[in-house]
Amino acid sequence: MIGLLNLQTNDVDFRYLPTVSQIAAPEYVELHVVLDVSRFFSRCAHHVILALDTSGEAGDNNPHCGPVLRNGQNLFTHARGAILLGDGSVMTEIWNGTFSPVLGVIPNDVPGDFDPSAHKFLNVLVRCHYAGGTSVRIRKDLNGDVLFDGAVQSPPWSWPGQMRACLGGIALGFVAPKDTGCVEQIAPRSAPDARLGYAAFSRVE
Repeated sequence: MIGLLNLQTNDVDFRYLPTVSQIAAPEYVELHVVLDVSRFFSRCAHHVILALDTSGEAGDNNPHCGPVLRNGQNLFTHARGAILLGDGSVMTEIWNGTFSPVLGVIPNDVPGDFDPSAHKFLNVLVRCHYAGGTSVRIRKDLNGDVLFDGAVQSPPWSWPGQMRACLGGIALGFVAPKDTGCVEQIAPRSAPDARLGYAAFSRVE
């Protein structure tokens, strides 16, 4: 799946990848994406969202009291995965239908500082095991040097029979629907010129 995220609308944009179905319970799920970050972090975007096992729809105080729609699709409420911040931090995140998701820092096992804004392309692989555990590996360009490689423990996750991943981008000016009468206000915020190109696919194994 190839596309472009645009933060012109309320500092957030996202796309769902095609749903992956499988009868037998898999061992893990992966999101593999090549990102063009050359117009993202340098234009005030805050972080990339790399969500797996998404479910739910915003609008029932979960936590948003109104929908957050992009391209006719509503933002998920529950998921797990990782986020990539402009300062080089990589974190696990469990979206739990509240304004207090579970976050955890993933330490980088590669020596030296990781600065995502210093690169045009990043090749990102996120793997979440159903028995627990999340790992992230980031390469320079398509098959360049490994810039980030880390793993942490995370809770087990039940296999629901299918999996849908979501790729997103967000900046700090996002205004939640609860602050505008439970209807998202469609307006530019702090990062209207931020763009995130991507080529992505997901799979279960």
